[in-house]
Amino acid sequence: MTTERVAARAAARLDASVVRLCDYLRIPAISCEPERADDVRRLAHRIADDLGQLGLDHARVLELDGALPLVVADWLRAPGKPTVLVYGHLDLQPNGDGWSSPPH
Repeated sequence: MTTERVAARAAARLDASVVRLCDYLRIPAISCEPERADDVRRLAHRIADDLGQLGLDHARVLELDGALPLVVADWLRAPGKPTVLVYGHLDLQPNGDGWSSPPH
């Protein structure tokens, strides 16, 4: 796929992507607040479901006792191609200095 096709596909999906990201932000998944642990789990499951709907394989939430969840998914249908790892935080930060509006 050419970079032009990738850019065109991204542009065509921009509005839907922003809506999805805003839906994520409405979940108050603040990891440093223990009372929000269930919200972090809810967001993790939502993201895993969305990754599965996008076509990734084995999208799932993993948990260890006493730890917050993490989301794992893979897509292994390109034999011989390089492996790419994408890492990101799904949790939010609490209100603090510098916020001009509520985060949720």
